[in-house]
Amino acid sequence: MIDEIVVIGRPGLVGGADTELFDQIKVWLQMGLKCRIIPTSEARYPINYTHPNLVIEEIKRYCAASGKNVISYCNPDFLTDIEEIRRYAKTLSWVSCMCFNFKQEIEAHRKGLIDFFLYQTKHQFEKCGTALLEANSNYQVFPIVPYFDNSKFPFIEDRKEIEYGRISRAGLDKFSDKQFYIYHLCNFKDIKGIVLGWSDELDNHFKDDRDYQYFKNGDLVKFYKQNEITSQEFYKRCGIICMDTNTFENLPRVGFEAMSSGSVLIVNNRGGWTIQVDDNVTGYLCNNESDFIDRLERLVHRPDIRIRMAQNARAKLEAEYSYKASASRWESFFKILT
Repeated sequence: MIDEIVVIGRPGLVGGADTELFDQIKVWLQMGLKCRIIPTSEARYPINYTHPNLVIEEIKRYCAASGKNVISYCNPDFLTDIEEIRRYAKTLSWVSCMCFNFKQEIEAHRKGLIDFFLYQTKHQFEKCGTALLEANSNYQVFPIVPYFDNSKFPFIEDRKEIEYGRISRAGLDKFSDKQFYIYHLCNFKDIKGIVLGWSDELDNHFKDDRDYQYFKNGDLVKFYKQNEITSQEFYKRCGIICMDTNTFENLPRVGFEAMSSGSVLIVNNRGGWTIQVDDNVTGYLCNNESDFIDRLERLVHRPDIRIRMAQNARAKLEAEYSYKASASRWESFFKILT
């Protein structure tokens, strides 16, 4: 097996790809690899993490990758600078975190610059593979299992008060136009709602939505902008996550965080949610607004079901996204690089 991996990008504490990379580096270090990070920008959310085998180079010092196996997690600068990186690297591997292709990703593959494409889910490969195969038939694919470090999101066993709500980045695509309609029809007068990931743009988008105005003016739902409170504080308060979106997710990071924290998921029946949620066992998968309303009311009025589902979800997370499960798959890939 190889003894060193070079990472183009920078791990972080906030954001999907950055946090996934941070957790994955922990796996590689525990496997005994030396991890050399070549950042492409200053850190937005610096991490306080040291390890004898962790080396952080100067920004874009690509010569440090000379003769080494290089990997990047969904980093656009990697694609921009790929021809320079290619001059130094032994191999280049690209881990996509999305269910769509970057234009530069397709062009890089057309030129034969990327050796391996790594995917976390089958549906991600199916969404991304066609365009890449058309660009270059020499298309080498390997499936990986992400690792989730649940130590940062402790399971909350005893919730004295239960709030319902949602957490995401403040993007319009993360909110379906029926989100507040769903909340309003449930009409919980004695239970508060919480939304983390709000913005002025979203407020303007929903300004004519009567259901949203009902919650905003009645102070029945508390709205927080991104990073206004920590994710941990959100999960501590929010025991039921009812989130209707317009997106097709790969493996939502907030799904792992909720499963770890004991916050039960009520989400769309598509994409990565269908992998994270076993319907009626670890949470609920919904096909329409009626499903969302029914499942949210059920969990509010049946705490026994909510508690059982929260425990099941935590057990699923620990079994399927553990260090052992992730390291085993990466070991197979690193043998290929050898």
